Amino acid sequence: MKLDLTKPVQTRDGRPVRILCTDRSPGLPVVALVDRRHMSGDDILCYSLDGRYCCVDSGDDLVNVPEPPRERVMWMPVFDHYFDHNRYHIHGYLYQTLEHAVRAWGDGKDTLCIIPITITDREPDNGEG
Repeated sequence: MKLDLTKPVQTRDGRPVRILCTDRSPGLPVVALVDRRHMSGDDILCYSLDGRYCCVDSGDDLVNVPEPPRERVMWMPVFDHYFDHNRYHIHGYLYQTLEHAVRAWGDGKDTLCIIPITITDREPDNGEG
């Protein structure tokens, strides 16, 4: 994944970073304040444009701060199955809106209810779902 300096960054090991400039010198143009973690104050470190602190992977390298998980509510029918009247069954389909779930199952005689399910997406939305 490519570093995007227009978005928030942190060190690879999770420490807060504040970018001071990105035009210092050709070899290491990015200058940043990096939290020292267990000591007071910040270090001033220089980086390449791709976020490298040195020639090998390091906990000091810059990475973009991960986007927080996105939560969304989907809808699932619960129905009394025709061959087992002693149990409730949750249908295997999730619907993006309550209206879609009602349209698909709401008028069914075995449908007991349609319940909201909260889904947490751990990956950024790529526009396909």
